[in-house]
Amino acid sequence: MIAEPITRALTIAGTTLTFNDFTIRGVVGFNLTVLYKGEQSLYEIEKQNFSFQIATSDVLDNEITMGLTFTAENSGYLYTFQLDRPPIPDVTGWSEIHTNLITTTMS
Repeated sequence: MIAEPITRALTIAGTTLTFNDFTIRGVVGFNLTVLYKGEQSLYEIEKQNFSFQIATSDVLDNEITMGLTFTAENSGYLYTFQLDRPPIPDVTGWSEIHTNLITTTMS
């Protein structure tokens, strides 16, 4: 069964994602996108892009949709994210959720 290796991977490498009515585990992904790099500016303007790999079964069981918010904690900080598009499932039982970072506070 596909769910067992996914659950194991999330238990080992996942971060707790706390929604209003439920909690799941997800593996965080991060990259930067250069929004503007012009000759008139000495600095690049970058956007942080956060995504999480989660189990597709969690998406279905908890009806995870665009617009939901959740929090994740790391190194004394509490991060609040909002899904900016619907979850993207693949054929192996994983789904990717793309988010916007809303707030960062000390926990």
